[in-house]
This record gives sequence, structure tokens and C-alpha cells, in this order.
Amino acid sequence: MSDSEAFDFRMQDDLAIKCDDLILDKTELLGWIDRLELECGLVVRGDAAMVRIIQDMVVFRDTDIVRTFCGPPGTGKELFARAAHIIAGRNNAKLSIVNIASLVDGLLASELFGHEKGAFTGAIEKKAGRLGELGGGTLFLDEIGELDVTTQASLLRIIGDTHEFSPVGLSKAKPVDGNIVCATNRDLEEEVENRNFRRDLFERLQAGISMIPSFNGRNEDHKKYVVNHLIQKMATRLLAANIQIHDDIVGLLLEADIPGNVRGLSDVIQKSVAVAKAKLSSSLRPAHVKYVLNGASSSRMCGETDKSNPAGIIRIGKITIHLHDPDVLRKTEYAIMRHALEKMHTQSAAATLLGINRNTLHNKMEKYEASELNRPQFSNQLQQRRR
Repeated sequence: MSDSEAFDFRMQDDLAIKCDDLILDKTELLGWIDRLELECGLVVRGDAAMVRIIQDMVVFRDTDIVRTFCGPPGTGKELFARAAHIIAGRNNAKLSIVNIASLVDGLLASELFGHEKGAFTGAIEKKAGRLGELGGGTLFLDEIGELDVTTQASLLRIIGDTHEFSPVGLSKAKPVDGNIVCATNRDLEEEVENRNFRRDLFERLQAGISMIPSFNGRNEDHKKYVVNHLIQKMATRLLAANIQIHDDIVGLLLEADIPGNVRGLSDVIQKSVAVAKAKLSSSLRPAHVKYVLNGASSSRMCGETDKSNPAGIIRIGKITIHLHDPDVLRKTEYAIMRHALEKMHTQSAAATLLGINRNTLHNKMEKYEASELNRPQFSNQLQQRRR
């Protein structure tokens, strides 16, 4: 499939929509698909499940349903949040993005709800908080599954019937002036069963939950289009817009089983285009992609075994374990980190216990959970929930 053939796909309307339950006028839906691809880089063309999500956002945009996007890391949850912001007609207002996992637990409430002067030690001046500064825009809560139970109760009040919040240190409630959109890579239903997530909050969010499929679980035509779209995007970004695409490139990238979903694919494509540019090549060729793929496969994560690590040594900060089975290595590493989190309750304290920094702990947990979410069992759960 050449680059020109791939981009003719844009014009094949029936192939682009592929929605089994079409409610919107076809022209209107195609208009939204094109607009979102242009304005926020969200590509759903050709995949029925993803097109259905866009259709639902348009159909229910005037309701008080809170959109919550669930799926593995790298599938484009933030892009869907940006799409929800645009579809709701709030694109002239602020889109405020909060990554729950990146905030220290004790400061989360202040960041979201604001605080009064003197509300706690160090509160030397009044702070409006993200909700107070929203001004008719959208608050995107990424990694909502990381919320502590206290903040979950406050969020329930925000998205409930009253749509109110109270800054820390102030008993008087304020109305929410804007939209709330959420995302998580966790299975919220499972988190409820494990008592990590409030059932009443889950039930409130349930009406707006959309399951975003992993890249490998999407329609083949959609995947081909995404590859070509990303090549063109990266070529333009790297000032190589006139680069030609070798006929074997799309198939090579799709068969490579690149981890990280669309985000991982995008990284490989960007590096491949950079290699082609560095070699002064007029076309992106298989050799350029293979150079990047070979480099990626040689960079080993903690816990993997290879010739230089025949004993299977797993190191997490102060802890060293010798094992042989790669799967056991991976699961053992995860179990240790999970135990530390359960014991210390916060990522910062758990990271200190393990002798690693907080970002390392967060990234390792995210990588493990991404691999788990891509397993067939989780994919089957997604299919059942779409029915």
C-alpha cells in the first residue's frame, strides 16, 4: 500500500465510518471525524468502536454525562479528552489537564479545589485551584483510578446533582463552571471490587465510560491509515514533508508488534523518519525502520533476561533477586512494587522504601499494567462491555 493509496482512504466515506449503529447523518459524522483529526490529531477513521465513541460524544453532548475514557496507556485517551472539549463547544475556553498520578497525595485537593489563606501550613495566600479557574472550560482528570478515597468523595459531589465544590478551608460551596472529563488505564469495575474505588462514584461515571481499544485490537484499514498519518505528521515535523514511503513500510510497522500502542508506534516512526533524513534519503525505507526497531529491542527493561544477564537478576533500588523465568521476573517486580504501595499508601513513600525515585516507580507500574491490559482476557472484557 503506497502513501497515495493510503490517503485515498480519507475519501472512502463508507469505509471511514464503519459504524454499525449509525444515528447521526453520515455527512455530519464525517465532518466531526475530519475536524477532530485536524484540530486535535485524533484518528478514528475506519474503526467502528472508535467512531461509535465520537458519535456518542456528539449525540450526548448537551447532557450532564461525564465522559470517562478507559484503556491501555498510549491509546490516545488525552486526544479523546480534547475531542470531548471541542465537541462540547468549549474549545474557546480553557482545557485544564491534571495527571492525578503525578501529584503528591496531600496537595491534590488544593490543586483541584483551591484553598483559603491559612487553610494549612504553607498556605500563605489564597489559591483558586483548577476548578476555580475553569471559566466554562474543561477539566481533564487523567489517571482517575489513582484518586484517594477522600478526593473521590469530593469528586462525587462535583459530578453529582449539585455540581459544587468547596476550596480547602472554606465551608461555602461554589458552583462548577465547566465540564469534567476523566481517563484511566485501570479496570474501574475491578477497582471497585477491590475496594480501591467508590462504588457510588463508579456508578455515576458508568453512563459515560468509553472503552478505547488497543492499537492491535483495531480494524486493519484503520491501522494502515494511522501508520500513514503518523509518517506524514512526523515528516512534516522534521521538515521532511516530501519524503516518499516505500511500499513495504506499512506492513513492516504493523508486523513489528511495537509496545506502547499508538504512542509507541509514533515514537518508532519519528525516529525512522529522522534516520532517513540523516542519511539524506528521499524515501522512508525498511532499513531505516529496522535500524530503529533493532535499537529498541536492545534496550532492556529491568527484569528481562538476556546473554549478559543469564542468571535473571531483578533489581529494584535496594532489592536484588535472582530468577530465571522472564514472566516470573516481571510478576515478581510488580508484586514488590505493589506491596510497597499498599504498605506505604502513597507513591512517594513507596518509592523511598524501595530506594528509587517516584517517577521510576510510576513508570514501571504503568508499563506492567499496560502489558496486562493488552492481554486477551482484558480485550474480551472490552468486547463484552461494548455490547
